[in-house]
Amino acid sequence: MSQPIPISGEPAPVARPDWPELGAQASHLLPKDVWQQVRALHKARPWRSVLLYLEVYAGIALAFAAEAWFQHPLVTLLAIVIIAGRQHSLYILNHDASHYGLFRSHKANVFVGTVFSNLVMFHHPEAWSFVQWRRVHMLHHRHLFTPEDPNWLGRHLRGDTQRPYSPGRLLWTCVKAGLLSVLEFFKGRQDYVPPQGNHTVKWRDNHLRALLLPFRDDAEMERERRLKLLFFAVALGAVAYFGLWRPFLLLWLLPMYTVYPMILTLMDLTEHRWTREEGDLNVNARSTRLGLLPALLISGLPRTLHREHHVFPGVVAKDLPRLSALLCQARVSPEPAQGLSALMRELADSQPSSPPVNP
Repeated sequence: MSQPIPISGEPAPVARPDWPELGAQASHLLPKDVWQQVRALHKARPWRSVLLYLEVYAGIALAFAAEAWFQHPLVTLLAIVIIAGRQHSLYILNHDASHYGLFRSHKANVFVGTVFSNLVMFHHPEAWSFVQWRRVHMLHHRHLFTPEDPNWLGRHLRGDTQRPYSPGRLLWTCVKAGLLSVLEFFKGRQDYVPPQGNHTVKWRDNHLRALLLPFRDDAEMERERRLKLLFFAVALGAVAYFGLWRPFLLLWLLPMYTVYPMILTLMDLTEHRWTREEGDLNVNARSTRLGLLPALLISGLPRTLHREHHVFPGVVAKDLPRLSALLCQARVSPEPAQGLSALMRELADSQPSSPPVNP
């Protein structure tokens, strides 16, 4: 396995000397009773997973209904933001399905993640393929912060590993993602991991091509592509037949290509300290506990407890707060940062000092 590449950038967070170096699957660091509780968190809870999906879709339906009832610009704007947050929740559930964490059956995870988290996003650049998402994401976990990590490599090629983001630059990057994301549908490039492959072909496929042209050497991807085309034909036909173009375009596609990419960009750029070269998850991964309002707008599923996810990837997002408490109890990791304000303070403090000006 390749070693992380040394990178200059933000200083490491202050760490207590009794925190051990934290890696994935750190069961050896835990007392036996704590490890037994962590093991229990790995068990799939199918009915709870179904209820989580129902909760997300109920939130979406409620936002649609409120906008139709009030027909007021402020309600429409709020509905767009709320729906984008629920689209992000579908992304998080898709992530849990990719780890086979929602259901006991691998096939059930693939089916539910594909149909209820991916197909409904209509080939969005960030939710275009369950198959590729899982393949790429497994490499991210297997080769974290090395050139074989497709996420790290993408950040490195964009320059994000070279300098830490200031709060202002982070905000502008999120806004820009929302303004320009629709262009990615036509000109964006997608990573490709071949079947049984252990490497990523970075930015191999044009995003639109991945929908329209066949995957001749990848039967799994080709089956998924054909299923998408069938789903799109049926869904768009139903939208046309029932005259639902206004809510579909205004309340489903508009959030998907404005607010939703802003949320994803915020998460992607802050889950890790991309400028750190350490393999220690207490250093290179962040853990943030959101307040009530940010959780309502971004997602009720605590994706921001990202350090905990990398320690035990088989624990689904819903159980990350409990996992975080157990890791803190075992004194192997610090308490999560409290709120987005703490995250912004860290980003502000991480900026390199200006060199002294010679008189």
